[in-house]
Amino acid sequence: MMAEASSQAAEEREQTIQELNAMLHERAPWIYLNRQYSVYGASERVEWEARSDERIDAYEMSPK
Repeated sequence: MMAEASSQAAEEREQTIQELNAMLHERAPWIYLNRQYSVYGASERVEWEARSDERIDAYEMSPK
């Protein structure tokens, strides 16, 4: 499924990866005990949008 996702358009790839994640979660040989949430705080004077992979790239930020 990952090979399939790498050649898809962004929205289709997101759906495929979500399906793969759900399948892996169901088949996991352990129990998930922790869920990590990402919380960001930014000034209203800064133009920036969080990425889905949680990477923070300062070059993508700019003043409004």
